[in-house]
Amino acid sequence: MPHRSASFLLLLAVAACTACSSAPEPVEPRDRTVYGRPDEPVHNAGGAPAAGMTCPEPTPASTTREALRRVLDDGVGRLLAHLRLAPVVDRQGPGARFVGHRIVALDEFVRCGAFGLREGDVVVAVNGHGVERDSDAMEIWEELYTAQSITLSVIRGGVETELRLVVEDEPIRIDNEGVSTIPESTP
Repeated sequence: MPHRSASFLLLLAVAACTACSSAPEPVEPRDRTVYGRPDEPVHNAGGAPAAGMTCPEPTPASTTREALRRVLDDGVGRLLAHLRLAPVVDRQGPGARFVGHRIVALDEFVRCGAFGLREGDVVVAVNGHGVERDSDAMEIWEELYTAQSITLSVIRGGVETELRLVVEDEPIRIDNEGVSTIPESTP
């Protein structure tokens, strides 16, 4: 089965929408093909953060359009540097069916991002689009620029669940000076 990291690029953008902070670039290559069922335990991934690591802030339920735009504009390469993925199939051999992408290892940049993704999560869809076809990846990536919300379908601990992030548009002002965002008032 071919490595499908390109189709997963759209997930990576949303995973880091509201990252804790920028993390240093990793020193090891991140691509390794691992097959397995989504309910199998994850093998210990070298370089993965400690299991007890916590994020300084709780996982947010929303992000701003500007924060999302910054991540999308940075491109997939920056995001791929922060995690290791593996395709998951329901079985090996003839008739095998692609299930999704398992997160084998990730760093704080993604772990503390908008969805609070964890090692072992298997991502099966983004906004209802399956992540198995490379040909759809760029189209979905572009759709994220205007999405009102982002929903990840994830298998976590053998149970499929949806993780949702609302994208909030900033209020704008249109006047003779042009178009600008209106800063939030501080109490």
